[in-house]
Amino acid sequence: MKNTNILQLVSIVAIFAAPIAMTGCSSTGVGNPPLTPEEEALVSDSNDSEETGTTASSLVALPTLAITRLDIGTPALAATKAIQSASATYLGTDKCATATQISPTEIDYTLSGCTGPLGLVLASGTLKATFTSPSAGIIQIDVVDGGDLQLNGKPATEKATALVSFSGSQRIIHWDGQFEGLTLKNRPVSQDAHYNITVENTTPHTVTIDGNSTTTVDFKTGKDKGVSLNIKNYVHSGPKAKCATSGHITATPIPNPKPVSIVVDFLGGASAQITYFRGTKSYTTDVALGCTP
Repeated sequence: MKNTNILQLVSIVAIFAAPIAMTGCSSTGVGNPPLTPEEEALVSDSNDSEETGTTASSLVALPTLAITRLDIGTPALAATKAIQSASATYLGTDKCATATQISPTEIDYTLSGCTGPLGLVLASGTLKATFTSPSAGIIQIDVVDGGDLQLNGKPATEKATALVSFSGSQRIIHWDGQFEGLTLKNRPVSQDAHYNITVENTTPHTVTIDGNSTTTVDFKTGKDKGVSLNIKNYVHSGPKAKCATSGHITATPIPNPKPVSIVVDFLGGASAQITYFRGTKSYTTDVALGCTP
C-alpha cells in the first residue's frame, strides 16, 4: 500500500463520517414533515463537526505515514521513517513541513502554511511526536501540539494517541484524540474522538471503521451544543470516489431533550437511506451520495 493511502485511510473517519449527518438532510423526504428546529440545528452543527474532524485526523496522521510492518517493536526505526515522510510527497510541493529528530524516539514537525494532500488549510506551528512500543507488535505514537499551532491563523490545540499494529494482511490503527480550535465561522469547537480502523492490504484496499466522536461547538460561550457520532461497520473499498459497501452511522444532538436523532445506512450503492427519529416516530428517505458504485 502506498504511504499516501495510509493518510487517506486515517482521515477517512472525518472525510466520510462527519458529513454524513448533513448530506442530503435538508428534507425528510417527499410526503414527510419538514425538519424540526432541533434537526436543522443538528444538520448545521454537523458542518462544524466535519471541518474539525478532517483537521484533527490529518494532524495525527502525519507521523504514521511511513510506518510498515518491519517497524513494529522498533520505535527508533519508526521515528526515522516518519522524518523521511515529511517531504513534498505528502505535504505539497512547497515543502511546508520540516522534521527534526529530538531524540531516537522523538520528532518535532514544524509546519509553515501547509496545504496539500493532508487536507490541512494554512496549518502553521509545531507538532511533537513520541514513538514507543508498549507491547510486542505495537507502535504507539503520542502527538501533541507545541503550543503555537494555528489553523487558518486561528489558535488550535491537539493531543492524540495512535496505536499501529499488523495482523496477517491487516493494518490496524486505534486512534484516540482531542482537538480544540475555531471553526471557519469563528465558533469555538472541541472534539473527542475514538476510532478503530482496519485496513486490508489487498487489491483493492478495504478499510473498516468503528468508533465514536463528540464534537461540541460554542463550548466557551455558555451556549454549548454539539453532535455525537457513532459509526458501526463502515466499509469502503478502492478509490475515494467509490461508494461505501456498508455502514451504520447515528448522529445525535447534544443536548437532546426531545429526543431526536438521524441515522444513515449505507446499502452498497450510490444512495444512502436516512432515517429521522423523533421520539417514537420515524421518517425515512433516500439520498444520492455522488459516488461511484
